[in-house]
Amino acid sequence: MKDISPGALQMLMGYDWPGNVRELENAIERAVAFSSKALIDVKDICLPEDDACLEAKTFREAKSQAVTRFEKQYIQKLLSTHKGNISQSAKAAQKDRRAFWELIRKHKIDPRNYKITSG
Repeated sequence: MKDISPGALQMLMGYDWPGNVRELENAIERAVAFSSKALIDVKDICLPEDDACLEAKTFREAKSQAVTRFEKQYIQKLLSTHKGNISQSAKAAQKDRRAFWELIRKHKIDPRNYKITSG
């Protein structure tokens, strides 16, 4: 889950969005996909009229960020499905438990957040 800075929110609210809500959704999805930080900032927002922001990243940078985002979402989905159980999640991913744990640490994911507690 990412947050959005007040400046980025103002930028989105100040744009006319002449197309439809899909343009807004696409701009937000792009910002989430290409930002490696937990906070979406003004520099992460690409408005539809701003072609320069699409050229700002090299192919390698864009690919690296997409892979990072995929890894994190994939791990989170597995942990959610397996209620935080690392061994079961690693088995489902067909990864060694230790390698799976390294991915969890790389992406700063807390498996305890996926355990279901009774209460």
